[in-house]
Amino acid sequence: MDTLKLTKPIVESLLSPTGRSKNGVLLKYAIHWDTELKGFGLRITVNGVKTFVLQHRVNGKDRRLTIGRFGPLTAEEARREARKLLGAIATGRDPVAERRQAACDAVTLGETFADYLRARSELRPKTVKDYERIMRASFGDWRKRPLLDISGDMVQKRHTALAEHHGKAWATCRCGCCGRSTTLPQQTTRGYGVVRWSWTTRSSACHGSAHGIESTAARH
Repeated sequence: MDTLKLTKPIVESLLSPTGRSKNGVLLKYAIHWDTELKGFGLRITVNGVKTFVLQHRVNGKDRRLTIGRFGPLTAEEARREARKLLGAIATGRDPVAERRQAACDAVTLGETFADYLRARSELRPKTVKDYERIMRASFGDWRKRPLLDISGDMVQKRHTALAEHHGKAWATCRCGCCGRSTTLPQQTTRGYGVVRWSWTTRSSACHGSAHGIESTAARH
């Protein structure tokens, strides 16, 4: 990897990598490290995408953070942002973990539902349509809500409102169908290992009387 001071003319002149690594693997990207700020660099992919990065040890582990693409960011702006990140790391913070947690906190019910349908590819088309209809009719106004903003009290109130119009068994069955879409943390790619959200019914309401519904949102 080359080392040079990253400036606008230099960054503009750098070309995409070609050839293979020492191990004979086709190069997917190359990193040019800055001589002014240790750990600050520019990653260039074979497609010509140029992105500023920062590599540093956080809690004893090497971490590489993406700062932003060249174009929207100049080299100087990216270097200033890298200094801020290094300052945060020096005080004991972990910017990578913070970004991941922020992304998890922002995951919405609609995104989780879409991921659930993708993960459950064995579902019959009719079942998928039924789930989509239930989501649209009973929880459409919640689709853009982050999961962590949906409290147990909100679920109970929604269940009560649905029950008033259609009966408790009907309401619990609908809530149960929606709740199943939030219970696949290991099969999705949005970091649900950090956010665990469960929504369970206490009885099989589709086949008998309902005794209640509960919802919990917690960070682990």
